[in-house]
Amino acid sequence: MLREQTTELKTQIAQLIRYAKDNERVFKLFSECQRELWQCQSFAQLSQLVQTKLSEVPTICGCELLEFELRFTALVANRLNRRGNYLGRLSKDEQSLFFNKGDAQSVALYLLGDLKAPKAILALASNDPDHFAPDNDNLLINEFLRSLEQRLTELA
Repeated sequence: MLREQTTELKTQIAQLIRYAKDNERVFKLFSECQRELWQCQSFAQLSQLVQTKLSEVPTICGCELLEFELRFTALVANRLNRRGNYLGRLSKDEQSLFFNKGDAQSVALYLLGDLKAPKAILALASNDPDHFAPDNDNLLINEFLRSLEQRLTELA
C-alpha cells in the first residue's frame, strides 16, 4: 500500500515538474514576443511576429492574428460574448474562419479590443483535445494580450 502511494506521488511530482517546465518555456516565449511587439510598424508585421513566435510552442499547430471582420460577428456572439475569450473545441466551419485546415482538436480565441468594437482576434490551435479547455486559466497570456492590444491601438 505504501509503495503504491509512493509511486503515485512520484508520478504526480514528475507531472508537476513537466507542467512547470512547460509554463516556464511559454512564459519566456510570451516575454520575448512582448518585447518584439514594439518594433512592429504595421498590423501585418505584428501578425507575422505573433504567428512565428507562438508557433514555436510544440503544442500549437496553428496561430493567426486577424483584423476583426464582419464574418466573425456570429462567432463572437456565440463563443466570445461574455469574457472575450474562448477555450475549447470549434466546429469545422468555425475553424475555417481562422485556419486553412479544420482539424484542430482544441482552440483558444482571444478578442482584442472592446467587445462592442473589436480590433482583432488571436486564434491558437492545438492537436491535443485537452490543451485548450474552458477551465484553463489565462494567467500566462493575459499580460501579453494587454500589450498586444496596446500596440494595436498605437498602430491604428
